Amino acid sequence: MYLVHERKVLSFDDSKDKIDYYMQDKYKVAMNQYLNEYKKKLQINYKPNVYELTTEDNHTYYVVAYNENQARNHASRELINPNTITICDLDLLMTKYNHKGEEINLTIKQLRDNSKVPNILGGF
Repeated sequence: MYLVHERKVLSFDDSKDKIDYYMQDKYKVAMNQYLNEYKKKLQINYKPNVYELTTEDNHTYYVVAYNENQARNHASRELINPNTITICDLDLLMTKYNHKGEEINLTIKQLRDNSKVPNILGGF
């Protein structure tokens, strides 16, 4: 949207290969700055994602974060060293237990929407 509407250097009819020019490493810092300013101008606010982090010893953790770097950094502060990181499907059901030991089934979306960011939701 930024390159089409704001900069007018691409059109939606262009092939996706044309965007590669603007995604080069040498433009990364400037492009991120332009995109952040554009998001502020349009008042675009993104919701966080839930990331599934798996460690070398096969432990799995779920972290709410705005991006993969934030998820990785938050996990590192909690002494979790992820081997793989993937974004969770928001419709995935998870089970937690209340203080009486009763099962409560919630979707990843429900857990995300009721959590601070960044935050570790749990793991196994």
